[in-house]
Amino acid sequence: MKRTRKLLEDREPSWQDIREACELIQSRWTDSERRRRAGLPKVEYWRPPTINQQQLGTEASIELEE
Repeated sequence: MKRTRKLLEDREPSWQDIREACELIQSRWTDSERRRRAGLPKVEYWRPPTINQQQLGTEASIELEE
């Protein structure tokens, strides 16, 4: 990196220099950081509804008896 920095001090960066610097910075990003910077929504995981186990047991036994 020191060598690259010295080269950049002597001249204007080329598009390749800029691309390499961007790739280096972006390689340190987490998936959530990449999504945030891309303007994507946060990942929300679907969770099934919570059901009272006693109610579930009662309904299941009623169905079996019929």
